[in-house]
Amino acid sequence: MKAVLLAAGKGVRMGPLTATQPKPLLPVAGKPIIEHICSSLFKAGIKNVTLVIGWKKNALMDWMESSQWSSKMDYVIQKEQMGTAHAIQVVEDRMDGPFLCLNGDVLTTSKDIKDMIKLHDKKHCIIGLSKVNDIRNFGEITVSDGKVTGIHEKPERKGPGLANAGVYLFPHSIFKELSKLKPSIRGELEVVDAFIAMKPLAHELTMWKEIGAPWDLLNVHEDLMKDIKTDIKGEVEEHVTIKGQVVVKEGAVVKSGAYLVGPIFIDEGADVGPNCLIRGATYIGKNAKVGSSVEVKNSIIMDDTKLPHFNYLGDSVLGRNINMGAGTKVANLRLDNKNVYVLLNGKRLDTGRRKFGVIIGDNVKTGINASLNVGTVVGENTFLGPGAVIKGHIEADSRVY
Repeated sequence: MKAVLLAAGKGVRMGPLTATQPKPLLPVAGKPIIEHICSSLFKAGIKNVTLVIGWKKNALMDWMESSQWSSKMDYVIQKEQMGTAHAIQVVEDRMDGPFLCLNGDVLTTSKDIKDMIKLHDKKHCIIGLSKVNDIRNFGEITVSDGKVTGIHEKPERKGPGLANAGVYLFPHSIFKELSKLKPSIRGELEVVDAFIAMKPLAHELTMWKEIGAPWDLLNVHEDLMKDIKTDIKGEVEEHVTIKGQVVVKEGAVVKSGAYLVGPIFIDEGADVGPNCLIRGATYIGKNAKVGSSVEVKNSIIMDDTKLPHFNYLGDSVLGRNINMGAGTKVANLRLDNKNVYVLLNGKRLDTGRRKFGVIIGDNVKTGINASLNVGTVVGENTFLGPGAVIKGHIEADSRVY
């Protein structure tokens, strides 16, 4: 069986992190999201994966060419993003039978994929479902005797429900149903509108993680980091303390006096120490630096980003090629201990986390002793001046003094 991975969207809910790179390439536990997805697919026996790409497509093409599965993958470019149904339509000439289809920001297991394949009867669609505590941000699926009886997009009621997990198995006849669709009020072709006519079956997934927002990225990262095993291939100098599970990739250096409390993943070419503290579920990207008298806790630090000296970073997601000036510090806890809210895309959003620091896009620089409050979002290509106190949402290309 073949699979289709929908990876063309802009990922606007990720804020500045996807302004310069596609969401499927954001790192989770040391690997891009898309690598976790493809690993599950190929372990389940999928023969070929077709990527539907659009936003920042060249980056995804480069990843595919360098992937261990490159011979089993191809791609189709969706030139205009017109909804999930349209994204599926563009692969019609690549599919010669039933096929799996997954959103490019959801993780599930190879066992769940195998179970959906076993359930397939060549006539019905199968929709993967997952129980959630608050159904308001999802498509709610109602089920009776294993059959889908209703699909309700983002219901207003607060409470638990069965969410559309963005994991489907389609018979080839889905393309006939998709051809009948008319644009919704959003101007998009909605794939759920084609489901009902095909009397879809439901399959509840044993594991499902959607990575829609930056705090989702951090939550999933924390979960997956629990499974890493110590693997030290880089250089670790004398007088380094290592506790818990720590990965140090080839070309990375951990200098004397560094104190590492895992799970920690230090990627290729990273420079860590001397005399720093790294703890919690932390990823340090390729050629990144965590220097002298720096403390990092439970964060994702992407490639080429530098925290050279006297910095504190907690429960945060930093993009690529960021430089934090000496003494730049991040707050990650409200004084009243309540959940941290983030202003993103004009909306005030609850992260669901009591501890959450900042989200910073690519190519940001801070001056010495800059301070960033909880829930701060900083757009790409921004300068934050010496001693600046930053909060809220700072737009891309800003200068703050």
